[in-house]
Amino acid sequence: MVDKMMGMFGGSQAQEALFRFMAGQVAQAPPEKRAALARVEVAIVRKGQQMSLAITDSDDPQVAQVISGSLDNWGALLSKAFQAMGFRVKLYQ
Repeated sequence: MVDKMMGMFGGSQAQEALFRFMAGQVAQAPPEKRAALARVEVAIVRKGQQMSLAITDSDDPQVAQVISGSLDNWGALLSKAFQAMGFRVKLYQ
């Protein structure tokens, strides 16, 4: 059951539509905002059953706010997804 649910999200058309929407929003941003986004590095490290995420700071306050909001939203989404599958979740701030 969990495999079927993860398969639906992992390669779905909805996922591609979301990423196209996100890219479209970024494309509409002014060049200086796109440049500020491009200066931020994101590192995702997966080792076995562990994953870590590191995002460098932005020199642009608006981009820093986007990063903070994104982390809040993705953290909530991931925790709810794992809880829905029956896992016990701890989200550390």
